[in-house]
Amino acid sequence: MEMKVIYDIIYFIILLGILIFVHELGHFIIAKKSGVGVLKFSLGFGPRIIGKKIGETEYQISAIPLGGYIKIIGENPEEEVSEEDRKKSFSEKPIRTRMAIIVFGPLMNMLLSFVLFSLIALIGFKIPAFMEAPPSAGWIDPDSPAQRAGLQEGDLIIRVNDRNVSNWEELKFILASNPNARLRLDIEREGIIVPKELVPEERGLFGLGYAGIQPEWPPVIKEIKEGYPADLAGLKAGDLVLAIDGEEMLHWIQMAMTIWDNPNKTLTFKVKRGQEILSFPIKPKAVKAKEKTIGLIGISSPRETISKQHGPLKAIVRGGHETLKVTKMTITVLWRLLVRRISLRTVGGPILIFRVAGAAAKSGITDFMSLMASLSITLAIINTLPIPILDGGHLLFLGIEAIRRKPVSVKTRELAYRAGLIIIIMLMLIVFYIDITRFF
Repeated sequence: MEMKVIYDIIYFIILLGILIFVHELGHFIIAKKSGVGVLKFSLGFGPRIIGKKIGETEYQISAIPLGGYIKIIGENPEEEVSEEDRKKSFSEKPIRTRMAIIVFGPLMNMLLSFVLFSLIALIGFKIPAFMEAPPSAGWIDPDSPAQRAGLQEGDLIIRVNDRNVSNWEELKFILASNPNARLRLDIEREGIIVPKELVPEERGLFGLGYAGIQPEWPPVIKEIKEGYPADLAGLKAGDLVLAIDGEEMLHWIQMAMTIWDNPNKTLTFKVKRGQEILSFPIKPKAVKAKEKTIGLIGISSPRETISKQHGPLKAIVRGGHETLKVTKMTITVLWRLLVRRISLRTVGGPILIFRVAGAAAKSGITDFMSLMASLSITLAIINTLPIPILDGGHLLFLGIEAIRRKPVSVKTRELAYRAGLIIIIMLMLIVFYIDITRFF
């Protein structure tokens, strides 16, 4: 097995293991504080590897390190409980106590996200520099929704659906989360507010909204790949490409598309180097990309990133802000999935998490922490959905019990749990299918 795959597996196990372990730890802490007997706390599932019993609780590490679980006395209302253990039984506790035990699992996931985002703010958020810039169009992709809507280079997007937009991060989220939706844009063009209507297309592996509006990105070469046409022709890092075959180059993407569209055809590059204007004939190398042959000359211009560090107090405030922002985004996406405003392709499952976990860890500790924080919020929200067998389903039954002043019958609960299990299995099959078609 390749070392990369082994590392990906390790990161995947660490990621999911921490998320689920923290969730179960929340249930465990409140159960203990409330006097509910906890018979087992397991890190992992399956056969026990090692363990030790302390008091009534057996703490163990199990063979499958993907989270954990706790076993509490009286969790099943039909379970026979001795007279001695009755006062420690979950089902004998007041409704508010049982609710607290259930709720604290998702709350611990939210707390984990808050702590992680605060730590990231302390270490330094790493983001593309343009994300904090005002959303001014540096380039409009040809035959894109933005071009069809009449947007132009230099347009400043100031509002979408009457919501003020101050930077690229806000605009990108709105566009990505609204595929096929009709959006009303207010554009500032030469000091005049111009209304436009834009319908982002559903595109990519995740079915996100695409508009074709690009931030400013001058065609300045920052890196050159050794042995490729650009290197052999004499281009250097720092060169500004002014024109290709007489056509003025205003944007990196415009230049890249020109190169892609001309494999094995000699192009004349007009370049500014310092105060000099130079000319280079370059023939892009033909490369097979999926079902299309494109041209490459071996140049790149990585986006500039910035790291925003905060002091302890500001880091806590930023951690709270990020937690609220991601929570709102997650709820928005789930709602739009429910009302079929966005495609199921936006959903990711274990295969996607496996692929992303390794990439995030390789990118840096803050990226891995950010992924964990975002997934922790998703886990918390999904667990509170009113689906039997999830925490939200248990809370639903306790709410009904509080209104009726008597528990829901065992038979009704069993039927509901079976229905909930079928729903979860179906959702998992759908997610696995999406992951498989996405990557294979």
